[in-house]
Amino acid sequence: ERRLAELSGRAQRFAATGGDAVARRTEDLERLVLALGAHDPERTLARGYALIEDGAGEPVTTALRARAVGELGVRFHDGRVRARITESGEDSSP
Repeated sequence: ERRLAELSGRAQRFAATGGDAVARRTEDLERLVLALGAHDPERTLARGYALIEDGAGEPVTTALRARAVGELGVRFHDGRVRARITESGEDSSP
């Protein structure tokens, strides 16, 4: 009986320790899900930004590259459109 009580006590301690570890791991995973969600490109698009892509779907990050590509895809939160660069190579910024 004494041995059984000792084993039962150990089992309860192991279960409690395991439960704490699972709870900590669950909290860690919930934090990671929130962090990943904050970096989701779709959320950025929903805030009004657009992603400019070349024909292969690679991001175009400069005006120079956009002019070189000529035909672009513009991705908004609600869909994509095609666009064509019609200006010359000179910078038209103010």
